[in-house]
Amino acid sequence: MDAVNTNYLVELKSEHRTIGRRLEEIKGFIQTRNIQDISIHLDVLKESLLAHFKKEGDKIYGELLNAVKDKDIKLAELTVSAFSGAMKGMENRIFDFFTKYSHKDEIAGQMTEFHYDFQMFYEDILKRVASEEKVIYPIYEKHCC
Repeated sequence: MDAVNTNYLVELKSEHRTIGRRLEEIKGFIQTRNIQDISIHLDVLKESLLAHFKKEGDKIYGELLNAVKDKDIKLAELTVSAFSGAMKGMENRIFDFFTKYSHKDEIAGQMTEFHYDFQMFYEDILKRVASEEKVIYPIYEKHCC
């Protein structure tokens, strides 16, 4: 793997840490029931996730799948295809959450439900990050670009 792609993975991992910090900040605001800060930080997190998912989708899932197909590495191809589908499902649930709680009034009016939904949202993001860093990124390092 060349230096550009090595730096790309370092950048994605750094974004994962930033996303994790933002999630923890929001958890703190939930504990204090600071609706305004929850809403503001959710908007920031949404923009970060949109950019991050696009970056991953373009390069990690797209290029990697093509590379393992070209090299005829069936297990890696199956793994990447399965992960791609699972990650898309998680991505849909994550953005459903943002749609449901797009304004501070939706959060304030459903605080108990929001708290539960946020926990599921939080777990989806952490699962995605862990899966990518433990499985997909190593396959990318080994077989791509």
